[in-house]
Amino acid sequence: KFLPQVRQWLGLSRRCRAAMPEAPTVAVLPPMRSSVSAASLPAVGNGTRKGSLTKVSSSPTLPGLAVAEPKKVEDNLIKLRFLGSHGLSWEGTRVSNAVLQAWMLGVRPGWTIRAVAGQEVQTSAEIEEQLQQSAGSERRYEVWFTKGRGRFGTEAKERADKEKRYLTKLRMTFTFKGSIQRPEHRGITCRQLELLLEFLQDHCHIWEDRAPAKLSKTAGQQLHMGILNVYHIDHWVIQPATKAKRC
Repeated sequence: KFLPQVRQWLGLSRRCRAAMPEAPTVAVLPPMRSSVSAASLPAVGNGTRKGSLTKVSSSPTLPGLAVAEPKKVEDNLIKLRFLGSHGLSWEGTRVSNAVLQAWMLGVRPGWTIRAVAGQEVQTSAEIEEQLQQSAGSERRYEVWFTKGRGRFGTEAKERADKEKRYLTKLRMTFTFKGSIQRPEHRGITCRQLELLLEFLQDHCHIWEDRAPAKLSKTAGQQLHMGILNVYHIDHWVIQPATKAKRC
């Protein structure tokens, strides 16, 4: 009787792998038009124009490319200089909290970290690595942000509401059935595994790997069925579902 269930489970697993979504791609911002150069002035001597101004691009170029020096290149792209401890907390590349130096410099939750010390960053692990190196030195370092458009606190409240709705659905799906004293009686049935698999397929795309970079190769990345493992399931399903009953 067990073998048909195993074959059914393997067939379901193959269909799930065939339906796995592709890893998310990173959007690239299009460059903006260059600013208009100064008016033409009479040429003198070697062909240069007397009193002419240098044409400077106003596109939101990140570190590593030639740019003008103003701190604010466009309305939403901002460069700030830090020294030592930064006071930033983030999820993915979005700032989740700002204290001390970051708060005093005007950083607010909802901003996106774009580059640190001249290195463009796209994951939480890259941000952590660059900030640790920069904060440990005695020199000032630059951090580039994309300024959030929402009101202060709005994104944090929306995220908290979303997590609360998720926890409610999780606990309704996996309700507490009672304690099982003997470990040998705690086997998981195929139907329970199928229920878990359906829940993972429906929700893993809203999760991210929150493990430190030194422990996980996918740290900071958005999760999908192609990279999901038991550590992710433990963080997003097992622990929150069992925390209330401490089981």
